[in-house]
Amino acid sequence: MAQTKKITPCKLRVIAYWFLFAQIIAIAVVAVLGIFVYCFASQIESLLNKSDPDIAKPLNAEMIRIYGIAFMSSVICFAWQIPMLFKIKKSFNDKIHHIALGICLILFGGGTLALVSGIMMLCSSEGANRVKK
Repeated sequence: MAQTKKITPCKLRVIAYWFLFAQIIAIAVVAVLGIFVYCFASQIESLLNKSDPDIAKPLNAEMIRIYGIAFMSSVICFAWQIPMLFKIKKSFNDKIHHIALGICLILFGGGTLALVSGIMMLCSSEGANRVKK
């Protein structure tokens, strides 16, 4: 009979760490894109509106700037996710349950990868009792 490898709580927390890290990188890319869109709104408008003059203009520079500000507002997630990333890294070898951290990541994570990270933290807390010492 083949042996199955058990995933320890430490491994689940490492997986949660890398999912949250990927979420932070995605937010950084969106924020940089927002800055780019905001700074070059008039050039983007001229590129989008170069087509037939009879067709209604899809976007004007003000709307493009508003979209840029919306993208840049994703930086607010950094205020939550970076400290949580360090908290997960600190918990790699803990024997403590991190249920509250998992629930907070699920509720306030701000993205799909943070949601998966929160679920991994909950699963690691569930498995902490069953690990043989």
